[in-house]
Amino acid sequence: MRLGFVAGAAFAGFAVLLASPAPAAFVVSSGATSNVSCTGGVCTATAADAVLNQKDFRHRIGAGDLTLVSGSAAQDIVIDAKIQWTKAHHLTLDAFRGIAFQLELVSESNGGVTLTTNDGGSGGALTFVTPKGKMTFWDISSSLVIDGTSYTLANDIATLSADIAANPSGAYALGRGYDASVDGTYEAAPIATTLTGTFNGLGHAIANLTIDHTHQADSAMGFFAAIGSGGVASDVSLGAASVTSHGNRGYTGIFAGTNAGTIRNVSVAGSVTETNMGRYLAGLVGWNTGFIDRSRASGQVNGANYFAEVAGLTAQNDGSISRSTSSADVTGNVMACGLVATNQGQVTLSSATGAATIGQNQISDTYAGGLVCANGGTVTQSFATGAVFAGTGKGHHSESRAFGGGLVADAAGTVQDCYSTGAVTASPPHFNLGGLVGEAVGAIATSYSTGAVMAATHQHEQSGGLIGQLDTDFATNSSTYWDLDTSGISDPSHGAGSLANAPGITGLTTAQFQSGLPSGFDPSVWGQSPGVNNGYPYLLANPPQ
Repeated sequence: MRLGFVAGAAFAGFAVLLASPAPAAFVVSSGATSNVSCTGGVCTATAADAVLNQKDFRHRIGAGDLTLVSGSAAQDIVIDAKIQWTKAHHLTLDAFRGIAFQLELVSESNGGVTLTTNDGGSGGALTFVTPKGKMTFWDISSSLVIDGTSYTLANDIATLSADIAANPSGAYALGRGYDASVDGTYEAAPIATTLTGTFNGLGHAIANLTIDHTHQADSAMGFFAAIGSGGVASDVSLGAASVTSHGNRGYTGIFAGTNAGTIRNVSVAGSVTETNMGRYLAGLVGWNTGFIDRSRASGQVNGANYFAEVAGLTAQNDGSISRSTSSADVTGNVMACGLVATNQGQVTLSSATGAATIGQNQISDTYAGGLVCANGGTVTQSFATGAVFAGTGKGHHSESRAFGGGLVADAAGTVQDCYSTGAVTASPPHFNLGGLVGEAVGAIATSYSTGAVMAATHQHEQSGGLIGQLDTDFATNSSTYWDLDTSGISDPSHGAGSLANAPGITGLTTAQFQSGLPSGFDPSVWGQSPGVNNGYPYLLANPPQ
């Protein structure tokens, strides 16, 4: 039985974290036991493809402590059967490389589990690869050791919060799923202490979390108020969450207000709403200065009532975001952005599919981007597919403008190996709209757009198939393209607004796009197939789902 775990493949919010395809595995499943030697409570894989039948597993752990060893032949250990045991016996999984949970493992007593990855190998990790993949402890006095670190178990939010408050740098794990509706409505972050240690959700879900922040303040608000430098939070989902702010001038997200550590393999779904004078609002985390990896957000983010930066994943990114995505529909007053509002860091191998819409209570220039609103950092190997509405360009000032881009509204940094497909619209009198970028000041390379772009009909308007307005003093373009047919802008001179023959920008027909990779596109980065992405080029390391 050969299992190929591909890095970055997503399963309903959880992502496989192994660094490269697994050549083999020691699998616990319903299959017949084969290529396994068991002696004295230790079962060792003897070949590349090893199977321990789930009934054999239950019998052996029912009789005493049990250790599974993959060795260098099988390399990884995979739990592909639901396993429960009732006695206080200890399970050890010792993997040459990684450990993956596809189904649930349940300890019903106060025994324990020890997990060891990369015991001789490298690039492996503990992963929960499907929504059913999890590790459950009925008794929180049970022992859990992961890669030499002992974890304190909690089975509810109150216990977890108290444990972290007592020792913010400790290691904690969620022993089972939790329905937070029994807690009622929180008025502030349930975990108010900044996490500088480790939290692992073990693949579990927290459902029905409700936060209603009733006081105007400059605060960090979410399930965690803040994840500090060195802190790691991973492998958990928050579903049917509702976070409402009534004037938080700080940072608001479902999972965390701010992150200076690492958020990995976290999924959030629900609504985030600002009713009055909020500033930074997002689906996952308000402000990221750390690392967000393989995480996602879905639902709605609504900050249309005041001067807010609003985004599907994070409002401000001064750190790094990788292999993350948002399908949340986003509505803002000043900024409405599919993934990130202001990016001064790095965004790579990421995507957004929700709509980005500027509401009607506008007070200044407005920015709507399918992926990012204002980019001063780098965006690479990423894409956006949602519709963009950039507003009316009628703020308090007569010269206020609406900037809208299928990928980025205002691009002052670097955009490379990216694409967008969503329609981009606004209302007169003042707008800069582009299929990929609304206004370009930085460098754009090997990227394209196919979305329909609202045409300019007034002297104060600018729209382009690829770029709405190009700053020729600072911007550079190379191997960039837009679709002459689907954009509605078929005049090659309008690749960048009214600038004729802007260098590095080329209009292609749909047939030309679908006939082969455009000139300059690296075939080790880009792929093309009639059955993928409607025949348009797609990113090999970040294919559309």
